[in-house]
Amino acid sequence: MDRRLTFLKDRLRESGATKSKVEEANRMDVIEADPKLKEIYTTIVKELSIGAMN
Repeated sequence: MDRRLTFLKDRLRESGATKSKVEEANRMDVIEADPKLKEIYTTIVKELSIGAMN
């Protein structure tokens, strides 16, 4: 995950994004950009939510 975040920040810099935009990039941005990671994250959150209700 850290490596993907580093690559995302590198791509943002190369595309001319502002310094603050690059610094604000986080793991959620990485998850959102990858459909597989997004599905995994959604499933985990649902399971945790269901577990918290019981």
